[in-house]
Amino acid sequence: MRPRKPVGGLTAINQFLEAATKNSLRSQGFTVYGIVADWEKIVGSVLARYSVPTRLRRDREGSFASLEIHIAAGIGLEFQHYQPQVIERINQYYGYRAVTRIHLRQGYVPPAAPPAPAPLVKALLPPHLAQAIDQVTHVQLRQALRDLGAAIYVKPP
Repeated sequence: MRPRKPVGGLTAINQFLEAATKNSLRSQGFTVYGIVADWEKIVGSVLARYSVPTRLRRDREGSFASLEIHIAAGIGLEFQHYQPQVIERINQYYGYRAVTRIHLRQGYVPPAAPPAPAPLVKALLPPHLAQAIDQVTHVQLRQALRDLGAAIYVKPP
């Protein structure tokens, strides 16, 4: 994949990611970049949080492929229960029989980045409260009361 021409002199780093990781992933048996990059889309966010695909091995004839997955300690039994669904999801994602077996290895799985908090929407203060705050003569106290009221009357998105 060739990077697109930069717009305004800047190029997004994800355009270079596949080319930069291709040799490293190929040494681990991943000829297709997508299984690593799209792991969360393939298996879902819950299973992806506790697992990382590490190696894809094919037999000599190339007809069977086994995927090695590192899983967090304590999740092995549950992941083993979902193995048929994971194999089905991987094969459905690629549109052909890409994986026939899964080998689970318990090991360190790097923690996922915490999700970004949802932005809070400041609500308007009720009119009677806004009028009462406007009557305060001390500037800093009035601003502190407005901030407190805005924090109390925040609307979740």
